[in-house]
Amino acid sequence: MLLLIQVSSLAVPLATMPFLTRVLGPAAWGHLAAIQALSITLAIVVEYGFQYTATRSISLERDSAGSVHRIVSEVATAKLVLSLATVLLGAVIYWSVPAFHESWQMFICGIFYSIVLGWSPIWFFQGVEKLEIAASIDVLSKVASAVWIFLAVKSPEDAVLVIIAQAVMTALATILNLFRVNRSAGRPVFRLRGAWTSLGHGFPMFLYRATVTVYSAGSTAVLRGMASSIEAGNYANADRLTTAAKSLIVPVGQVMFPKISRLHSANPSHAKKVMTMSLVLMTIPFAAAGAAAMALAPWLLPLFFGPNYSQTVPIFQVLCLTLPLVAASNVLGIQWMLARGRRAAFNTMVVSSAVASIVCMVITVPSMGGLGMAWSVVIAEATLVMAMGVYTWRVND
Repeated sequence: MLLLIQVSSLAVPLATMPFLTRVLGPAAWGHLAAIQALSITLAIVVEYGFQYTATRSISLERDSAGSVHRIVSEVATAKLVLSLATVLLGAVIYWSVPAFHESWQMFICGIFYSIVLGWSPIWFFQGVEKLEIAASIDVLSKVASAVWIFLAVKSPEDAVLVIIAQAVMTALATILNLFRVNRSAGRPVFRLRGAWTSLGHGFPMFLYRATVTVYSAGSTAVLRGMASSIEAGNYANADRLTTAAKSLIVPVGQVMFPKISRLHSANPSHAKKVMTMSLVLMTIPFAAAGAAAMALAPWLLPLFFGPNYSQTVPIFQVLCLTLPLVAASNVLGIQWMLARGRRAAFNTMVVSSAVASIVCMVITVPSMGGLGMAWSVVIAEATLVMAMGVYTWRVND
C-alpha cells in the first residue's frame, strides 16, 4: 500500500505534465512548477519526520489505547505549532523573493497545499497496520485532482486552478483520514509539553528529510528565486522525470534494509558481501538506464513536453548522471550505514552534501541557470557517495 501511494504521487503528476506544459506554456508552467516544489518542501516542515518516528511509536504501543491517544495528541499539537511556523516561513519567503510576487493567489494556495500535505495521517494507519482504506482515499484524491485539472485548465491564466485542485482534493483526503483517526484513537488533547517531546524525538529524521528535500524537490523553487520562470519550467521537466526513475530504487532498499540488519548481527563479513553485491546490481542497471536516457532525450523529450522546451534536454542529460549515484547512496546509506545504526555519520554526510550543493548553486546558477542547478545536484550526490564509500570501507566495526 505504501508503494501504491508512492507510485500515485509520481504517476498522477507525470500524467498531467504533457497537458500542462502545452496548455500553460513555458512561463506559466515554470512558475506553477516552482510553487508546487515549494509546497512539497514546506510540507516537510509540517510532517517533520513523524512518518518514521510516530509510526514506530504507534507500532510499539498500538495495544494500549491510552498510549496511542497520547501519541496522536502529541503529534497533533506538534503539527499545529509546525503549521504556524510554516505560515510564518512562507511569509518570509514571499516578501524576500520577488519572483513569487507574480501571483499571490497561487502562492497562498501553495502554502495551504503544503500544510494539508503535512497533516496527512498515513503514519497512524501504517503504525496500526490498517493502511488499505487510508491509501485508497489518498490515491483517489490524486486521481480526482488530475481529472479536475484536465477539465478546468484551458489557458495560461488557469495555472492557479492546478494548485487549487491539488490543495482542495488533498485537504478532503486529509480531513477524511483524520476523522478516521479520531474514531479509532479518540479526539486529541492539545498539550504543548507533549509537542516539545515529539519535536525533540523527531528532529534527527526531520533534519535528514529537510536537507534532502531542499536540494532535490526544492531545487525548482530555489531556481525560480534565482532565474526566470522559463528556466524553472525546463528544470522542473527534467527533475520530475529523473525523480520518477529514482523512486524505483526505494522498494529495493526497503527489502534489503531488514535483511542486512539481521545479517550484520549474525555474520558481519557475509553482510558486507551481500551489500557489495547489492551495490553492483543496483548501480549498473541505473547507470545503463541513465546512459540510454541521455542518448534518447533529444528525440523523446520534445514528444513528451512539446516543442517549446528545448532547454529541458541538456538539463535532463545532466540529471541522468544522478541515477547511479542515488542507487549507490541508497545501498551505502540506507542498506548499510542505517542498517548498522550509523545514523549520526549518515546525517553528517547528508548535510555536508547539501552544503556542497548550495555552494555550487550560488556559483553556477547565476551564469548557467537550470543547467547550473542540475550540476549542483550531481555534485551533491557525488559528494555523498564518495563520503559513504570511504566510510564503508574504512570503518569495519
